[in-house]
Amino acid sequence: NKKVTIDEFEAYFNNPSLQSLFRALDLDADDAWSLFRAIDIDGDCVLDPEEFLEGCLQFRGNASALEMAGVRRDLNKQKGKIRSLQTEIIAVLTELKNSLDNLRDPLYTDKC
Repeated sequence: NKKVTIDEFEAYFNNPSLQSLFRALDLDADDAWSLFRAIDIDGDCVLDPEEFLEGCLQFRGNASALEMAGVRRDLNKQKGKIRSLQTEIIAVLTELKNSLDNLRDPLYTDKC
């Protein structure tokens, strides 16, 4: 079966041949579990050969300042979207609470 589980990956992680591959790809791999999770694109907890190679190529080398700036920019955009959604949700919940309060008032009024 050409798929590798996390247990198999950890068992071979310190294998000199695999470490040579990591060096050849300029991949700084210190932790088998973190690397496995990062390259397990579909999240099925197994790696097929294509997924392994694509994942290793994606993480080779160090992130440049330019790449980090792009990540920061994207993160800030997402934070703005989250704040906007939060404001909308609060408004909807406030309106819902007010509507429920208005419905509840006549039910609890004493008519004696």
